[in-house]
Amino acid sequence: MRLNALFLALVALLFKQGAAEPWLKLAISELLASSSKQGLALAAVMSGAEVSVDLLPMDERLDLTGLEQHSKAVQSAYARFNMAAERSGEPVFPSSS
Repeated sequence: MRLNALFLALVALLFKQGAAEPWLKLAISELLASSSKQGLALAAVMSGAEVSVDLLPMDERLDLTGLEQHSKAVQSAYARFNMAAERSGEPVFPSSS
């Protein structure tokens, strides 16, 4: 979604044919840098490619095992919540009326 906002800002600047405010230039630059690193981290973990620590520090790399464990824990918490809601007989989302 952030990239959508970025592209809309860039298109607006092209149509306006004016210079961007300094804060907008900085925001666009930071978003591009962040998105590039996130894309690189995803590509590296999915492909198994060796990426230099200079390009992608170890603390910014994705841990697929950790992500999988987190996903399973969230799914389990949802299942427990739904089972408890069914047992209680109370509506999970009571009507606002």
